[in-house]
Amino acid sequence: MIFCDECFKDEQIKSIIVGATLNDHRSKGNCPICGKKNVFLYDTEKDSSLDGFFDELINIYTPKDLLPPDYPISDVHMIADELKNEWNIFSDDIKSSDIYNIIKSLSTRLYSEANNYFSSPVGVPEKYDKEYLKIHSILVGHSWDEFVESIKHENRFHTQLINTDKLETYLSYLRKDYEKGIVMYRGRLCYGDNQYKPKEMGAPPIEFAKEGRANSTGISRLYLADSDKTCVHEIRSGAFDSICIGKFCLMKDISVIDFKQINNFSPFNGDFDFLEYLINKPILHKIDGEMGRALRAGDNHLDYIPTQYLCDFIKTLTYKSDEKYSGVEYSSTLNPGGNNLAIFYPDLFKCTKVKKYTVNSLKYDFS
Repeated sequence: MIFCDECFKDEQIKSIIVGATLNDHRSKGNCPICGKKNVFLYDTEKDSSLDGFFDELINIYTPKDLLPPDYPISDVHMIADELKNEWNIFSDDIKSSDIYNIIKSLSTRLYSEANNYFSSPVGVPEKYDKEYLKIHSILVGHSWDEFVESIKHENRFHTQLINTDKLETYLSYLRKDYEKGIVMYRGRLCYGDNQYKPKEMGAPPIEFAKEGRANSTGISRLYLADSDKTCVHEIRSGAFDSICIGKFCLMKDISVIDFKQINNFSPFNGDFDFLEYLINKPILHKIDGEMGRALRAGDNHLDYIPTQYLCDFIKTLTYKSDEKYSGVEYSSTLNPGGNNLAIFYPDLFKCTKVKKYTVNSLKYDFS
């Protein structure tokens, strides 16, 4: 069977396909699966780098006839559909039938020895195994809503509803490095003829620090955006408002936790527990969504507490033996495609320039 690197999203698989083509000194070609032209092709008759590559992942599933009697029928699917919908491996353009043929051609031994993985719907009984979840789930078997209710109204500082060791492990996959010199932006509303100076554009003094998604009241953190456009959206300016936007330069190399990467890192990198990741993936997605969620004017600021807890926890972690994370990155829901950065140590960035803008008009979208 022939397919190409563009049939996949997973960077590890893409690099293997590219390497197989280059090592064999073959020319690029047109893919019979996705239809892309001039791409790196993988031929299962000639290449063996991906032989058995999916076996371990497929083995976390259980064929329908071996599932517990009370297993939810709504959570039983064909393996190709599972790989398409639950794992960020294949291109969105690839049909389930193509995925089925690809994994069958790469897992020939498993297909011949355990055909029911391919011919029968499958499920994951550990999803509903309380004892397994207590050990392997970030939330020790509890739902996100139960964790939120507990940390908001029962035990805010010493919750027992989270496995911090598991959380630290999965956060480590989301590390992102920034090099000295990168530029970010911060906006502030200004009034009349006033224009802020660079020294006035930084994080607020602790006595004026109000709660935010990454900080509690009295803890000062620097919120930055990737562009002036994202700044304008994030401060929720009105028509004809005046805005000062500061340009901030990073003073040293740092690493942050980038929640946007939850769907992008490859489960095939290193020693990875596929089953445990599948169990925790919904929780990680929930964390990502909560980090980017914009609170409305009437919302309760207790809703920030779960993400404040997570950010305070991240601030305590180290990597490379003694280096600490410097902040968290998350998507802007107010400016789709934009990114925000909450920095734990405001002095890491220096405001070098301030420019004043006026908002000429607003565009509303509603449903």
